[in-house]
Amino acid sequence: MFSYIHSELSSKQLEIQSVFAQIQALESEQRQHNGQYFAKEELLNSLKGLLFVLLYGCIEYSVTESIKVTENIISLQNLSLSQVKPTLMTRFLHKEFDSLHNVGRKQKWQKRLDFMQKLIDDNVIVGNCCDDLELPTDGKNIRSQQLKAIFDTFSINTPLLTPQWGGRLKDIVDNRNAIAHGNKTASAVGKPIFITDLQNRISEVNQFCTEFITIFANYIQNKEYKR
Repeated sequence: MFSYIHSELSSKQLEIQSVFAQIQALESEQRQHNGQYFAKEELLNSLKGLLFVLLYGCIEYSVTESIKVTENIISLQNLSLSQVKPTLMTRFLHKEFDSLHNVGRKQKWQKRLDFMQKLIDDNVIVGNCCDDLELPTDGKNIRSQQLKAIFDTFSINTPLLTPQWGGRLKDIVDNRNAIAHGNKTASAVGKPIFITDLQNRISEVNQFCTEFITIFANYIQNKEYKR
């Protein structure tokens, strides 16, 4: 079930490598000008900036799809609510939680009783009940805080969230947002970035995405979602 995520991630990584190869070629061409005017400098800097958009795309895709597959697999196993980790109820009972929030005084207490009755009855989790459900975060771009919320929701303990990676991730998101929201041009974002820094970021993002997918694949394989 996770194989298609790895396959699509590989395609995205090939695209990034293709863009990076163009950056390397342009930088090599720029060095041959020995500091003189280089007509393709704007293109070079724009490509460096656009890499941040592509890198964040890999991160968001890996996170979103891994969660989607994980929830789909769990929901189709005919498990009752009491058989899964309590934190997962926030996902599998999301409609019931929403109904508690979006209700007036007239039905407030009856809705709460209905909700508690569902827990008492220990209903079977409805298949595909999380389809099209948003990530269990505050809705902002994926940074360390959002990743922690995701892991907390699935009751996963992982050393993936290191301070160093948190700083790198924030940098990628901030640069991506600056371009996407029109606050900076891709060229302005890319201009101060060294090619060695880009190479490190590409490697780190590839490693993160692969590890994130693996964590959730193991989560399913080892049935870590069960109480």
